[in-house]
Amino acid sequence: MVIISGSHKKKLKQIQLDENEDFQRILIFIQILASL
Repeated sequence: MVIISGSHKKKLKQIQLDENEDFQRILIFIQILASL
């Protein structure tokens, strides 16, 4: 998960690179919760 902090501007490019992977993780997490 991406935590927005005072240095989030410096991490913006890295966040953009990780955005798709994080989205996939969120989808998997939701699917796990739905299966409980």
